[in-house]
Amino acid sequence: MSDPRLVKKVYNLHLALYRELNDIHIFLAHTLPILVETTARFQTMKTKSDKTFLVPSRQGKKGLARRTPQEVSKIIQRFASRDLHANLLVACVSRSESLLNDVLRAFLTKYPTKLTVGLKGGDSSKSVPIAVVIAAKDIDEVLSSIIDTRLQGVFYAEPKEYLSYFESITGVKLPEESFLKFAEIKATRDLVIHNNGLSNELYARKAGTLARAENGEPVEIDEVYFSAAISTMKSISSEIEKQVRASHAKA
Repeated sequence: MSDPRLVKKVYNLHLALYRELNDIHIFLAHTLPILVETTARFQTMKTKSDKTFLVPSRQGKKGLARRTPQEVSKIIQRFASRDLHANLLVACVSRSESLLNDVLRAFLTKYPTKLTVGLKGGDSSKSVPIAVVIAAKDIDEVLSSIIDTRLQGVFYAEPKEYLSYFESITGVKLPEESFLKFAEIKATRDLVIHNNGLSNELYARKAGTLARAENGEPVEIDEVYFSAAISTMKSISSEIEKQVRASHAKA
């Protein structure tokens, strides 16, 4: 089943993700030495007097914040050792999730009959609200709305359910080990956003045997983990592009 346009679409999505992940890592590699140097400079300042920094006020105007050089040193050190990795991990995971959803969207748009496939296999019993049909300009707009709704539901599925659904729609069989690593990375991202980076029961359930911290403990997010996470996201993207090209390129 050849479809060069679908192959090109997936390749461009893959290439864009690779570039963004590489850009983030390049930025981090060049920023960390500057942060380390700045940390040392503030730490060795002899003065203990507060320094004044311009910050946004609650009214949206310019405000002032005061910190001693030693406090500034600790702030920068915290970002250099963990917080910068953690926040950039959020961005990387978000882009990787977008890739997965965009690939699904490309397949569902090209092969709308696949919308009959439900998340847990078998036929989908989802109905289309009549208001969507009436408001749509044409059948393509109806399909687009259905696809949006479907992807929103799939987004929150358990990792193995998502993996199975992705394969049933795209024909791409992702290595379970890589995808479970990605599930742990996503769970770590969720902790950064929602729980101050501290492990909880939800993290343990999502991460499974790959959980890296006990309940209430911080999950480690350093350069080693960050680099490994990027490698996992790249490997998933590469596998998708390779398999789509193999099955849909011109014979």
